Amino acid sequence: MSTLEVAVKRHVIAIVVCGLLGGAIGWLAGVSRSHDKVASMSILINPLEGNAFSPLGRGDELINMRTEAELVRSMAVAEIANDSLTNTLEPEEVFEGLSVSTPENTQLLDLEYVSDSEEEAVERVSVIGQAFLEYRRVRAQSQADAQTSSVKQQIEQRLEEREEASVELRDLEPGSVDAGSLSDQVASLTAQIDLLRARLIDLETVPQDPGEVVTPATADAPPPIPIAVLFGLIGLTGATVTALGLALLSVRAAGRIHQPDDLGPIGIQLLGEIEAENRVTDYASLAAYKPSESARRLRNRLLSMTDSRSFSLLLSSPTGESCEDNTALALAQAFAAAEIPTVLIDVTSALPSDPDAQGATVEGISDILDGAMSRDALSTFATRHLQVIGAGNEGPGSQDSYLAPAMVELLRQYRADGKVVIFRSFEVHDVSTVGLASLVDYFVLQIHEGITTRRTVTSCVAECQTFPSRFLGVVYIHGESLDQQSRPPIKPRHLRRKPGEPPLAGPTDSDASLR
Repeated sequence: MSTLEVAVKRHVIAIVVCGLLGGAIGWLAGVSRSHDKVASMSILINPLEGNAFSPLGRGDELINMRTEAELVRSMAVAEIANDSLTNTLEPEEVFEGLSVSTPENTQLLDLEYVSDSEEEAVERVSVIGQAFLEYRRVRAQSQADAQTSSVKQQIEQRLEEREEASVELRDLEPGSVDAGSLSDQVASLTAQIDLLRARLIDLETVPQDPGEVVTPATADAPPPIPIAVLFGLIGLTGATVTALGLALLSVRAAGRIHQPDDLGPIGIQLLGEIEAENRVTDYASLAAYKPSESARRLRNRLLSMTDSRSFSLLLSSPTGESCEDNTALALAQAFAAAEIPTVLIDVTSALPSDPDAQGATVEGISDILDGAMSRDALSTFATRHLQVIGAGNEGPGSQDSYLAPAMVELLRQYRADGKVVIFRSFEVHDVSTVGLASLVDYFVLQIHEGITTRRTVTSCVAECQTFPSRFLGVVYIHGESLDQQSRPPIKPRHLRRKPGEPPLAGPTDSDASLR
């Protein structure tokens, strides 16, 4: 299961609620905007003179369009616009619904006005646009008049200076040094006067074009999708994506393992996977149970890593995790299906009492170790080649008995009989697990999907590698199988054969190649 699937599964209610809430907020916002009418117009600033984007334009002629956009909202424009509006308004009221934008690399101003009335929106955006052009015309004309007046004053001043120099020149002796100097001065003044007169002609003849309306004021067409629906979809999508992102962050922050690939960066050997639907959930149906393909692959992988067909194996889970899964039972049945004599010893006391014993506790491993009964007397065969032994009548010090010579002797006898012994134990740090890890041949750690964290795996594997038993790797347990509350109680099948009674029917699968 991917991280996205885990996030959706864990937080589906929160994601749905956030999506619906975002959609509702967007719909309400759209309803409030559905009554707004929008009108727009476009103005071209100085289409001929001062256009820096034309082939003849220069960089110093570039008009600051951002400044022009700000000037649209000036007090001068508001005063001019008020002269043309039907109702006189305060300056701030004139621009209440106005927005101005400047398309990049153009000399255009796009004006939009939002109002409750379509006629009012069209009127105001048109009046404001025309008022701005009038303001620019007046401003340009004022600048031109000021320059014209300045040039005329310079011309008059140069004419007076030339007249004074001419009078002085007439009183001097022709050919003298002073006469020559004054003659040069008169000629220089005459040239300056000619240049100023040419400049004056340019100022008086060049048109002062403030710009023109490119797109007249018109009301915008309504969108193909109603605004309320559009805003609702946007709110729904945005809220859902946001909630999903937060759910992903939450799952990632927990650092839990959600798929076998998550074990790769940790550098831990994955022995196999056990699917939820392929696990044994009923002891009473073991005789007819056919091992799943995943259990067979795990069995074959373990056989390829062990030195002989007779060995002991300990299955445990990381700290604080549930041991109420039947991975050990599925694996044991996979060995038995290949006609390999197998003993499953469950020291977790998870096996319930024999239903035929009417409340009496079934004898188990603790009874053998305490000497209460012999190994041969405890005939709890689940199938022909599988014997399931529970914890038994545990008393004070029963966990210590796992380290007693009786346990060492019991394992020796099982090995001598050519049997595979699988222990199902508590968490890694439990006293029973640590004790058994010093006696068994191999140790396997179970990783539970969506429960085990990366930090826990790293620390537990480091501890497992310190045990006397050989650490083989981990088995990935898919998370759907951990919901034990939705399943009926697991009941073992303790079948005691009477003298002369034929054994139970063996497996019918295709594991004969391993026998």
